Amino acid sequence: MKINKYRLAKPINMINTLLVILVLIFLIVSRSWARIIFNVGILANCLFYLFLFMKTPKNKIIIVLGIVIASQVAILNLDGMAKNMLFEKGPFVYKNDMKDIIYILEKEGLYDSFIDNEHYISVRDNLLSKRLFIKKSDIDKYFKEAILLSKKNEMSYSYIKIIDNKVKEAKTSESLESTDNIFIDSSEGTFEYIKINKFTDDEVLQFKKRLSESTNKNLVIDLRGNSGGKESALVDIASRLLPKGQEIHTSHYRYSKRTYFSKGSNFDFENLFFLVDSLTASSAEILPLSLKNYDDERVKIIGNETYGKNVGQSVSKYFRSGIEIVVVTSKWTVSESDIYTLYEYIEIDSGGNIFENDQDYFDFIMSFFIE
Repeated sequence: MKINKYRLAKPINMINTLLVILVLIFLIVSRSWARIIFNVGILANCLFYLFLFMKTPKNKIIIVLGIVIASQVAILNLDGMAKNMLFEKGPFVYKNDMKDIIYILEKEGLYDSFIDNEHYISVRDNLLSKRLFIKKSDIDKYFKEAILLSKKNEMSYSYIKIIDNKVKEAKTSESLESTDNIFIDSSEGTFEYIKINKFTDDEVLQFKKRLSESTNKNLVIDLRGNSGGKESALVDIASRLLPKGQEIHTSHYRYSKRTYFSKGSNFDFENLFFLVDSLTASSAEILPLSLKNYDDERVKIIGNETYGKNVGQSVSKYFRSGIEIVVVTSKWTVSESDIYTLYEYIEIDSGGNIFENDQDYFDFIMSFFIE
């Protein structure tokens, strides 16, 4: 069947042309705004044909609307393909994102020894002289220079998957309890065992719930494999174990410092054992150190020497450019104690033992109760 050619009226032609131009412009700035304009375009076309062309055959209206919608969907899909080709798997990063990253490095980073170096300034200025996009090869050169000059391992970067400018939160790998754990299967009510995988809001809620339900005053808190997490989560958990006003830790920034104190509502424990290993880091090192400083007799830190991450980091993800930057923004102390004090506590409390498996940890903990 032959379909007669249908010609769009001049006003709607102009509207669609304008909308297409706006969509293309806003795809560079904000995809969410591009979607809004896309929907406005569909609405404008629907209203135009439904109310101004009431006598027009329906099949022609459907054809025209289909063409308009298909063309605008194609534009949005082309945007996704372009981002994939240019950024996620391609050679470019948005200049504005890179400017923001450089600002974080120079203004918020804990160390600034490199920012006045003439060669660094030359590399940075050359990078920022680009127009809209910057090649990843130029970014690699910039970071190589900055990392080399800083000499303090204060920054790192990586290229990540684009997820439409939205951070996809990672779920905690495990719950607080494990179904196959010697501490649960064999403790026989000797102590309350709590595993903290990472300092997150969910873990805080579960930790508080476990303490509120526990009738056992002997606690074993497992921090093995815990790489740290949110500072606010650390403060909430520490506040359940320390009396109100007790110092948890102090974060030292480039130009200032901030001390965090327990908010109170502490759990009245008799003995508290922390299990640590070489993967225990950051907030998971602060927690046992702050409790040990508070009560040396009742608190024991059992295990192997921890990771030794006595710094705080800022993680910034730029999903539209597909780049992530990690910058050291602070270092921490606990009542003037640092990571080396923690190592001394571990050595003394663990009796110089090396722990290779759960059984080693369990037997050592049980020896305190047998005595």
